[in-house]
Amino acid sequence: MPKQISRYDELHDLYSEILSTKSGTRYERLAAFVFKDLEQSGTVIHDLKLRGDSGVLHQIDVTIERNGKRQRTLVECKDFDISGDKVGLDVIRNFYGVKADINPDEAYIVTCNGFTKDAELYAKSKQIGLVILREFRESDWEGRLRQIDIHINMVVPSQPRIHIEFKQDDDPQKIANDLQTLGISLNRLGRDQPVFFNTPEGRFQANDFVERNMKFSVSTPPGAVEHDVDVSNITLEVDNLGSVELKCLKISYEIVHTEETIEIGANKIAKLLLQGLGSDNKVIWDDDLRRFRVDEATREVL
Repeated sequence: MPKQISRYDELHDLYSEILSTKSGTRYERLAAFVFKDLEQSGTVIHDLKLRGDSGVLHQIDVTIERNGKRQRTLVECKDFDISGDKVGLDVIRNFYGVKADINPDEAYIVTCNGFTKDAELYAKSKQIGLVILREFRESDWEGRLRQIDIHINMVVPSQPRIHIEFKQDDDPQKIANDLQTLGISLNRLGRDQPVFFNTPEGRFQANDFVERNMKFSVSTPPGAVEHDVDVSNITLEVDNLGSVELKCLKISYEIVHTEETIEIGANKIAKLLLQGLGSDNKVIWDDDLRRFRVDEATREVL
């Protein structure tokens, strides 16, 4: 009879390579990936040996260090997928001995099938958190949103055009001369070019001023838009070559309506479900597992 393989071994090998054949190692690494996803700023290490107060070295499946090791979390992992067993009292007792020797800030046992009643009672009395990390099931979708469709109606203006009339007859020639001095054209005016509208609110580059004065909203119907700007206290100036007063300024542009639908979650594949950390169960997605790897030299999850 061929050797039975844990579903978590198969899942691990979709995302990470490992030479070890030791039972449970792949489940430990999956748990390490999940805790790294939860502890982005922490250091998560798989398979670390720590020396306790007794002087004995203990093998720790997953270690989480925060704030330069000032806070430490120990995690023991049990993959009972093949047996289908729940974690019993003996596992909790053994881990409590390790916890008491190392004295971490937090300690958890992670498994896929749950815990016996005695194990739960003992773990609670010894301040050991019990966590289930298991395969995501179709029934887990109940009460969850698989996909969110966001429909966006956008109102998009075309490139605006402006029509300017000056108060003095010789002002158009002055502006033309000033533009020629700088080698620029008012017909194709870039944002980096020094043509300004001076207003009581401040001095604005021409493109910025025009955009600030475009009047449209989501309720503006598609088509041509044209409106006047109050120029009673506004002047036009090229660089610092002297300003001229305006008689009229019209802004015109086309309004186009477009629609777009954004699908959130449509391409995400749920792989694992984490229960027992916090008030909400956390879905572990395909992308969450795919983005991590273990540095084989330091054992750190990166």
